[in-house]
Amino acid sequence: MKHSQLLEVNASMLKLAEHIRLSKNAEYSSEEDALANFKQAGKEYAADPQVVLGIFMDKHLASIRTHIRLRQKKLNPAGTEPFRERIADAINYLLFLDALECEFLAGRAAAPYIHAVDSLVSTEVKDV
Repeated sequence: MKHSQLLEVNASMLKLAEHIRLSKNAEYSSEEDALANFKQAGKEYAADPQVVLGIFMDKHLASIRTHIRLRQKKLNPAGTEPFRERIADAINYLLFLDALECEFLAGRAAAPYIHAVDSLVSTEVKDV
């Protein structure tokens, strides 16, 4: 795959992930808190919201692993949702994890996490 094709595939995946995230937003959030689902389950089960998220995300990762194993055996992986949607869901869970981490660090009076990351990314982009 050429670099230009990879960029197109990645852009398409990120667009799909955003579409899924926005369409399923009510499942993850409340009007006040975009991460309410993980926090509420954490309270109910006495677990950190990141642990809850990890458990939820593992379902998607397990599905991806199964698809990969079946493909390696030259079998046609069947599933209830297309493979690219499973990947997009996993990306969304990683984005939620990042948001929970930002919130955690902000609550500990750490340096603004998102600004530190933004400056790192802009430096890397200039170097490419």
